[in-house]
Amino acid sequence: MSRIVFLCVAFVPICLMVGTATAQQLRYQIKPDQVVAYKVTITAATPASTDTMQGVISFKGLQTQGETLTLQYSGGLKKTSRSNSGGSGSFGAGRGGFGDFPRSPFDQPDFRGLVQSTNTIVMSDLGTVKNLRGDSQLPYLLGNLCLIPFEPLPDDDSKEWQEENGLTITSASRSNSRFGPRFGPFAENNVEEKKTGGGETVAYRIESENEGKVTITKTYTLSSPSATANDTGLAMQGSGSYVFNRVEGIPESMEMTLNLSVTSNSSEIKIPVTVAFTRMNDEDLAAHLQKVEEEKARAHAFATRFSRPIPPEDLKRVIGNLTSGDEARILRELKELSRSSRKEILKEDIALPVQIGLLLSHKNPTIQSAAQILWDRWGTAVEKHASEEDKKQVADSIKLHEEMASNPFEVEDADSGKGIRTWSDKSGRFKVDGEFQQLQGGLVVLKDKDGKTIRVPKARLSDFDQAIIEKLSGK
Repeated sequence: MSRIVFLCVAFVPICLMVGTATAQQLRYQIKPDQVVAYKVTITAATPASTDTMQGVISFKGLQTQGETLTLQYSGGLKKTSRSNSGGSGSFGAGRGGFGDFPRSPFDQPDFRGLVQSTNTIVMSDLGTVKNLRGDSQLPYLLGNLCLIPFEPLPDDDSKEWQEENGLTITSASRSNSRFGPRFGPFAENNVEEKKTGGGETVAYRIESENEGKVTITKTYTLSSPSATANDTGLAMQGSGSYVFNRVEGIPESMEMTLNLSVTSNSSEIKIPVTVAFTRMNDEDLAAHLQKVEEEKARAHAFATRFSRPIPPEDLKRVIGNLTSGDEARILRELKELSRSSRKEILKEDIALPVQIGLLLSHKNPTIQSAAQILWDRWGTAVEKHASEEDKKQVADSIKLHEEMASNPFEVEDADSGKGIRTWSDKSGRFKVDGEFQQLQGGLVVLKDKDGKTIRVPKARLSDFDQAIIEKLSGK
């Protein structure tokens, strides 16, 4: 199997100017407190699925000092995927029966451009990024979402200009290029390696101007060194149009069609990608900001819902289960409580954390472990709200729990985690049967009854199963 390395790009820009157009030069001019927003749509058709990423991004001017602009970016895209049935050249299938795992190098869970985030950009009025604080990386080698509207502008009144960038491939996790660590999704090791070759070329030509809006054609080419037995080859070509408002000094829109090729040994996968953004008018921006405030209000209402007392009938049922003496019933209730989003226990519900504290010294170690997870979350409420008598009982339970933990004689319980057992994810929808083998970093390694190896991120498992893993691995 070929090894795909983490590629970072070190760029050495070379600008070539040809011809002249008009006397007024192109310059970015976003003023302090001015807000500019864009609707963004990106699509990519992989062999497995067609991904659509949509959302709104906005920029607020913070400071203008000479030729330097400081902007605050906020926004993010929401990704939806449609399966391409019958496609060939799949990047990989699901693992171990768990759903929603990455299927390709571009389908990772940590692209900051696919969540709401805020960055600070310091750049020149020609679009040269001097400092970028924050990360809004996108998949498919598209760089930072917060930089997509800003193309490099010529430093004179040229009608044509070009930017050429040398390419350095390295396994380092950071890059100082204006595009950031574009190739981050390919990281598979921590070994520092460097190679040079390939490059990036972007050519611009002013085609027309109407009422101060300048239409610029953009042609893009990127290539890495050719694929080998150990390295993956990458290439991207495309073209489109970019509209710049010369009078206001603000990008208006862009439409680009790109073709990304990923080559590994003799296999090549082609991925068509489209990128488009359009500037929002004042009315659309106001409507969007109102929608954002409404969503914040709904989120706040949802969060405060868990600051209210537990309904008396629910509290009575929960306490009844926890004090039933039936171990299976107790364990089911503890598992159910572990899924709760409640962050704080009020005085009216103090009986719940008190009972959880008493279960810390239960004879069943699995119940102890499940109770410990909840105690870490809600235990502080006992000190705040419990009676002195309840505090003493819980303190005695904790002391006994600590003594039991130091007992050198291990007592095996019904669900010690050893042997083949059923593991589930946080949602409870995905389950798999397997025997714990080891913990490799953040990955839990299991083996099913047929001897097949299953790997799953520990963080994806239920809190109860994570407690079992910590017990078995000693971590």
